Amino acid sequence: MTPFIIRLTNLRRSDTRAVGTKAAVLGELAALGFPVPDGFCVTVAASKAATGHRPAADRPLNPAELDDQRPRILDTELPDNLPTDIEDAVQSLRLVAPNCALYAVRSSSSVEDTFTHSFAGQFRTLLVPADAVPDAVLQCWSSLYDDAPSDLVAHLGLAPSALRMGVLIQSVVPADKSGVIFTCDPVTGESMIIIEASWGLGEPIVGGRITPDHIRVDTSGHVRQYRIGSKKRLLSAAGGTLQDAAVDPEAAARKCLDRREIDLLVGMARRVEQALGPRQDLEFAFYDGDGWVLQARPITTLIEPDHRPTTQEGQY
Repeated sequence: MTPFIIRLTNLRRSDTRAVGTKAAVLGELAALGFPVPDGFCVTVAASKAATGHRPAADRPLNPAELDDQRPRILDTELPDNLPTDIEDAVQSLRLVAPNCALYAVRSSSSVEDTFTHSFAGQFRTLLVPADAVPDAVLQCWSSLYDDAPSDLVAHLGLAPSALRMGVLIQSVVPADKSGVIFTCDPVTGESMIIIEASWGLGEPIVGGRITPDHIRVDTSGHVRQYRIGSKKRLLSAAGGTLQDAAVDPEAAARKCLDRREIDLLVGMARRVEQALGPRQDLEFAFYDGDGWVLQARPITTLIEPDHRPTTQEGQY
């Protein structure tokens, strides 16, 4: 029987059915020695034990049925000793920064982050203190029934029964700077590493709320373009509290990444391609000079429309 909680370091890509794609891929990268924040996953088995199987699985749910399901999930009692097990697992995590006891509670579905469908930003991610993690798990489960992913499932012709939801819990990286990396141009497919970066956590970038720095690096490692973005706002987790603030004009006008950091990201991106395959879309963060991998998924914009929403609840 699949356990209800599995440590991230014990997961591999072959565990997608048990924990969802995001958690399985990050477990694989952690096992290969990539710098991935410490974490664990509440498995699909826990979700099924708590909430039962998705009803009417042979057809998409209509809006009224979706509206009925979300509060049902949020009112669910977590099974057996799961609340205590979650609390113990949270307390065992290594914090990235000792003064930042926040945790990223991240949906990890079986249909996102694949070579054909990304579902980027469609499901829930929350940054919360330790005592709010169990409720955040329920919110991630309930996001299976949110309108946007349900509409996308119907649009893509996927069977609702294919949706399974694990929940990944990780220590938050209180990033000084963060962003995304594409290991090829996501529009043209050109062999060029594209980096977009800004100050603080990455949510303002992936949510489209700011204009980040844009860097293009060719296959020889030469920086062909560094375009400074406006970077007018940042989201900070310093001290374990989320703060949305304006960026000092002087900081907004200067480069976010130095050459050492660019070289580190390029090397990281190439190693991820070696591990997972070509055309990867990564999310990264820097804290106190160290780089972290927050997510890795195949680039799908070359073969499907971009379904990203304009905002997200979390950094990831």
